[in-house]
This record gives sequence, structure tokens and C-alpha cells, in this order.
Amino acid sequence: MNLFLYRSTASVLSAFVLIFGLMACSQSDDDPQPLTKAELLVRTWEVQSATSAYGRTSYLFYEKGRSDNDSDLSAYRFAFRADGSYSFIDGSSSTYMGVWQLTDNDTSLLLDGDPLTVLTLTDKNLDFSFMSDETDTNGNVIQITNTYRLVPVQ
Repeated sequence: MNLFLYRSTASVLSAFVLIFGLMACSQSDDDPQPLTKAELLVRTWEVQSATSAYGRTSYLFYEKGRSDNDSDLSAYRFAFRADGSYSFIDGSSSTYMGVWQLTDNDTSLLLDGDPLTVLTLTDKNLDFSFMSDETDTNGNVIQITNTYRLVPVQ
């Protein structure tokens, strides 16, 4: 009789271990999946900082909260939507609208076909750069690298 009771208890315990083990494994399916880069982009962003660089010279022309900025980008807002549309508000009551797309393994952000190089895209910041042609004091056209850091609007 004790042997029968021992085998029954062992079978019941084995069944519980198996059931709880399977339940523990199935819970990992409920873990949230990391957001894609496109999902991270979909929100409204504001400018944290902006820099222009030519050669080895880099110039910080805007930093949020700084009082001596050369440009006031504090009202700039970039709103990216899940449907692939975006809007940009430049602070002077002008709003620009268009379409966006991430390409090249999420390293390029196209705004109406114009590429921005994505340097970093997380839930905390979007860093991107683009090239622009400017004229120096001698009338020569030079290429400037413009880099922006955006943060989610709070």
C-alpha cells in the first residue's frame, strides 16, 4: 500500500512539475517584442541640439535651454505617423506635410524622397544628419554636415 501511495504521489508531483514547466515556457511568448525602428519613430519630436560641421570645425548653433543660441529651434516639431505621413512645424506658424520612409536597414530616413542619415533611433532620441551646400566668404560652395538630435515631446 505504501508503494502504491508513493508511486501515485510521485506521478502527481511529476505532472505538476511538467504543467508548471510548460506554463513558464509559454509565458515567454507574452513578453513584449522590442519596437521596430518605424514604431520608435512614430511620435512627436522636438530639437534638443543642432550642429553644423565643415572639415574639422564643428559649430553648435542650437541647444535646448541655452540662452545664447544662434537659431531658435525651440518651437520646431516633427510629428511622424504610423501611416507614413509626417508634419513639420517650424515655429513661425508654417506647417509642412509629407511622407516618410525608413530605408537601407533603417539607416536612412526619406522625407518626401530626400534622405537623412539616421545615426541613432531609440525611444529617447533620434539623431540624424544631412549634407547641405553653403557659400563661404570667398564665394566658394562648400558642403556642410548638419546634425540634429531630437527628443520626444513631453
